[in-house]
Amino acid sequence: MSPRTDNERGFTLIELLLVMSLGIVILGATLTSFTGYYRNQKTNQQLNDTAQEARDAMDLAARQLRNLANQDPSQQTTTIARALPFDLVFQTSDPSRKWVRYCLDTSGTGGAGSTPSRGQLWEMETATGAPPSAAMMSSCPGSVGGGSGEWVSQRMVADYVTNRDGGVDRPVFSYSCSALAPAGCPASSADYTRITNIGAQMYIDVNPGKSPAELRVVSSIFLRNQNEAPVADFSSTSAGTRTVLLNASSSLDPEGRTLAYDWFLGNGTITLTPEEACAQEIKQKANGSTLIYLGQGTTYRYAVPTGIASPMNIQLVVRDPGCLYATRTKQVTIP
Repeated sequence: MSPRTDNERGFTLIELLLVMSLGIVILGATLTSFTGYYRNQKTNQQLNDTAQEARDAMDLAARQLRNLANQDPSQQTTTIARALPFDLVFQTSDPSRKWVRYCLDTSGTGGAGSTPSRGQLWEMETATGAPPSAAMMSSCPGSVGGGSGEWVSQRMVADYVTNRDGGVDRPVFSYSCSALAPAGCPASSADYTRITNIGAQMYIDVNPGKSPAELRVVSSIFLRNQNEAPVADFSSTSAGTRTVLLNASSSLDPEGRTLAYDWFLGNGTITLTPEEACAQEIKQKANGSTLIYLGQGTTYRYAVPTGIASPMNIQLVVRDPGCLYATRTKQVTIP
């Protein structure tokens, strides 16, 4: 018997409820997946944007550090005032020779609710070449106002920095010194003139402990304007009767620059102004019977006049292009 085509019974209530329940489950799963995808995309975008801000901050610091102000030879002082793992203060060579500070705030000092899991890197500037006071560097960030003991401007240049999260300190700044520097440099502010390279790294995480994973932003800056005083040294060998060959090739310049060598005879002490240290010659520094100027050159052949007793005092002065100098005096036996 063929089925009836006029059956109008439709679906039962149970069938409708079952279909509706399945639809709600499927829709809920779809919305949950979409919401999770949207949330992850938003977090990823925020992480990438924050990391880009950190890269921009590092690029700015790199440009400023590459133009680190030349040392003032008249004062023999450094243009780095602080070089710590989370705090860097230095002087730039722009027309105003302003000072710049980068420091990491993890204690809410900046007023934006910073914590170890949401560190904030701040940049501060002065308006002039006057070095920042200890009070200006006592907290991060320091007070702003442009008056005495205040920075003229400050801004947060990186957010969500996790270098100090979880009780593990990962330095924002690391330092390398010249080849002649002692181990552990920089051990104190006395080593700041020896710093030749500064590394910077920031770990960025907008949602610590959860996906997506933190991003690491790194940079390395060579300080091309750093200048450390040279090291003077020399040896002497016999070159015949009453003749010595003086050789200063053992003298060193930390930056590998070409040095000028001047030789003197006598017991006097050479003291040079920056202008004198950068002069073409310094023979005018010989002062009669106390010092006698001999000549210039990495090596110098000296025929000792009759009347000069052995041993004699020979003084070497070495000068670098940055107007820094060093001296070395030795007793030399006359052959």
